[in-house]
Amino acid sequence: MITRMRGFTLIETLLALAILAVLSAAAVMVLQNVIRADGLTLEKSQQIAALQRAFRQIADDVTHIIPRHARN
Repeated sequence: MITRMRGFTLIETLLALAILAVLSAAAVMVLQNVIRADGLTLEKSQQIAALQRAFRQIADDVTHIIPRHARN
């Protein structure tokens, strides 16, 4: 009776390695896009916060206006 050794061939191992490399490259690209989007989101949220502060200041200024009587 002949016993056959079990295991992966060189071609199977190289193919699995190539698939892993392609998937890893795709994952890196997705991660870079996520990091870039996070930076843009942070920048935009800071701009919105600055605008909200300005609008609050304007609203506060308008609320505290003292009416002046017109001179004839």
